[in-house]
Amino acid sequence: MPGRVKTRLASDIGPREAARVYARMGHQVVRAVASSRFRTVVCFDPPEAAAALRSWLGDDLELRPQCPGDLGARLAEALEWAFETARKVVVIGTDAPDIDEALVERAFDALEAADVVLGPATDGGYYLLGLVRMEPELFREIPWSSDRVLDETLGVAHRTGMRVHLLETLSDVDTAADLQARAP
Repeated sequence: MPGRVKTRLASDIGPREAARVYARMGHQVVRAVASSRFRTVVCFDPPEAAAALRSWLGDDLELRPQCPGDLGARLAEALEWAFETARKVVVIGTDAPDIDEALVERAFDALEAADVVLGPATDGGYYLLGLVRMEPELFREIPWSSDRVLDETLGVAHRTGMRVHLLETLSDVDTAADLQARAP
């Protein structure tokens, strides 16, 4: 939805173009990770957008509305919900076009020896978070949408005694410069 997605990118290229870029990128990532090996759930906002999401992504995906709040609150709530039925959970962003099923599988495999798996993004955030148990501290007082997200999250993980595994660093698309860097 123009004006609701990729707002930093929209400030560079306009809300309609940012929505168009995100529609293509988000579809690519979701379709790349949909797997029979693990359950795929797309968490979305606003809650009334389910029909639009089915039109965009297809009818074969499980959808779940996000709760209100900042990114930390939404991640924490989604993870708490997922841990009601799962023993390992991996969440990903849909703005890192290089995420694929094999990468998510590596994250799940790494959770055999680690408590938390992070996929660092080049901008200082992360594109993937995997956990074997819920740790609410990972989502409190994190400076979301800043270049300190990964470092702050790693600090919390270490302070709480979590064993950490880092995946390869990937680029996500938040700005026009990020988008231009991906152009051939």
